Amino acid sequence: MEQAWIGHAQTLTSDVFALARLRRRTVLLDRTGISAVFAGQGRARFLDRMRGRGAEPRAQAEGRALAAALADWPDVPDHGTLVRVLGQAPRYLSVGHSGLDARGLGAMAALDDSRRGVFLHDTIPLDWPDTQKDGTEDRFRARLSWVARAATHVFAPLEETAADVVRHLGALGWRGKVE
Repeated sequence: MEQAWIGHAQTLTSDVFALARLRRRTVLLDRTGISAVFAGQGRARFLDRMRGRGAEPRAQAEGRALAAALADWPDVPDHGTLVRVLGQAPRYLSVGHSGLDARGLGAMAALDDSRRGVFLHDTIPLDWPDTQKDGTEDRFRARLSWVARAATHVFAPLEETAADVVRHLGALGWRGKVE
């Protein structure tokens, strides 16, 4: 799913950047860097290779992201850095369920004129909690709470999913529509 969104973003004429949250790092990628991550060429970071994770797809993608990064921070960058890099009014789209927290969506919400879209694939952790690992329901509810507070646009893949998202976000105070 994320790769399809990245492919679409690559067709846009405006500047395209990605904030990629890796294990213990956040990197900024431009259009070329985004392409490099998905091109599948490059190696995992040294420590991942030494720990025997060098062949894992995630480790290899993180290695490519670090190699292509315009900027690299040990955490999500502070407000001033985000403004310098992205401007005060970036458009932000989260296409995965990670990053829906203070460090991701919250950091973007601190940019006064930013537009923040979130694509929610499903609400399975809340609708079918008995099929989830312990803690998944609480983590997902916390993520949706951030969406209700900080998103300016919410998207869902299907009308049925949109209805589920509206129901859950409505309980958290969201009054917007889900497209």
